[in-house]
Amino acid sequence: MPRPQTKRLAERVYRYLEKQNEPKTTFEIIWWYMDEYAVGTTAPSGKSVRGSGMGSSVPTPAALGMVMRRSVMFDCVGKRLKNGRVIAYTPEIKNGHTLWVTRPLEEAAQRAIKSRRPIKKYPAMLQREMRRILDAEGN
Repeated sequence: MPRPQTKRLAERVYRYLEKQNEPKTTFEIIWWYMDEYAVGTTAPSGKSVRGSGMGSSVPTPAALGMVMRRSVMFDCVGKRLKNGRVIAYTPEIKNGHTLWVTRPLEEAAQRAIKSRRPIKKYPAMLQREMRRILDAEGN
């Protein structure tokens, strides 16, 4: 997955997880992403046309996991093991699929402001929230 798309991907996944109200694994998120954004478009002749730009590429579960782990907008809350059992997240447990949820946008914006990284490094929705908080503080 090309790097410039990670901000857009993070914003789309955030909106999806916010609507779901339950933790999802990266595999579940990838299946949703493929259905929602990576399907081909239809040409005027009725044939299905697969896009060739960056917008049509689907991230792998590992790439999506790295985007979510690096972002201040997501939090891992547990692991779903192969037998279907869900356990609390600890870094020591290597097998299973990580369950992801969203952080409240205001909390994510506060974390992003504390990180002192440039605002342009974050997705647009987080940039707007950061600017709102900074304007309210008078910075």
